[in-house]
Amino acid sequence: MRGDSAIDQQASRVARRRARAALLTTNDSPVVGTEAIAASTAALQTRRRKPINPKDRLARKCAQLLAQLEKHCPGLLPSGPVPAGEIVEPIEVGNDDLQELLLAAVGVADKRRRNQVVWEQSGSELLVHLRATRVQVVPGLVIVGMMVETNETGRVEVAIPFAVGRRDRLAGMVVTTESRPRGPAVIVDRWGDALIAAAWEALLRVVGTLTARAGVDELGNPLLPGAVVADGNRLAVVAQAAHKFEQPTR
Repeated sequence: MRGDSAIDQQASRVARRRARAALLTTNDSPVVGTEAIAASTAALQTRRRKPINPKDRLARKCAQLLAQLEKHCPGLLPSGPVPAGEIVEPIEVGNDDLQELLLAAVGVADKRRRNQVVWEQSGSELLVHLRATRVQVVPGLVIVGMMVETNETGRVEVAIPFAVGRRDRLAGMVVTTESRPRGPAVIVDRWGDALIAAAWEALLRVVGTLTARAGVDELGNPLLPGAVVADGNRLAVVAQAAHKFEQPTR
C-alpha cells in the first residue's frame, strides 16, 4: 500500500484480522457472519481509497453517494485493484444527486454563505450566483445553467449544453459544446468562453472525483473517467484503469 499512512495500514490490518476471526464454520464450509462483512468492508475502504480532505466537499459527497450505491448494489464497485485498461460497471447518478455534486464542484459552501463571485475583465464585471447553478440530463446531453447578473441585464441564466454519449451511441470521453452559450448577447459576447470553461471544469471535476473514489488500478492510482453516457435523467460514468503506457513509472 504505497503512499498510505501508518494509521491507514494499521487500520487495514486490524480490519482484516477481525474479518478472519468472524468467519463461522458450518459443515466444514466457511460462512461469513455480519461482523465479518462489516470488517471486510472496512478493510476494503482503508485499502482502496485515500483519506478524504475534510475541506473537499465534492469528495465527501462523492464518497457518500458511492457508499449508498455499494449498499443497494453490492458488487457494483471493484473489490480490488483493476487491471490496466479495464473498465468497471457504470456509476449511475440521478439528476438530483448530480445537482448536489455540481454545486460542490463550483465551490458552493454551506447555506450561511452567499456563494457569489464577481468576475472582472477590462473594466466589466459579472456577478455569478454559484448556488443557483443548475444541471439537467437528457438523452445525449448534459445542460449546465449558470445564473449570472449584470447592471444591464439583471439576473439571467446562461445555458451551456454538453453533448456526450448515449446508450445507442457511445462516445467515450468525447464531449462537445456549442461555440456560444445560450443567453443574452451582451453577456455571452464577452463572457461566453469563461462560462463554458467554468461549466466544463465543474462537470469534469464531478466525473473525475467519482471515478477516483470508485477504486484504484494495480499500481494504487485512482481510476480515471473512461466514458460518460446521458440517458433519460441519469448520467452514467464509466471508470477505467489507466493503460500501461499511461501509468506513471516508479
